[in-house]
Amino acid sequence: MLRSSFNFTALQNWLLERKWTPESIVKWQEFYNDASRMIFSGASSNFSVETLPTLPKYEDLTPPKCKRGIPNSTIRQNSFVLLTLISFLTTIITRFL
Repeated sequence: MLRSSFNFTALQNWLLERKWTPESIVKWQEFYNDASRMIFSGASSNFSVETLPTLPKYEDLTPPKCKRGIPNSTIRQNSFVLLTLISFLTTIITRFL
């Protein structure tokens, strides 16, 4: 958990007022790449905290599978339900407005 005495404004000012050189930029990038991270996950008061020692290597996501094999009856059934719902809502809206 973060200490309440940590001053984010002071850190922001230090970063903004710093004279960045090519060498300091390289060192900062190395620090950022190698620094460990804390991961907070959960909802409400049910949080879990994990430490991630380094950033994981980048990996491309797998592309979604082609769904050309879906039967036409499924597509027609979904369209029918959607059109029926739109028709119903249109009727309700026009009668009460």
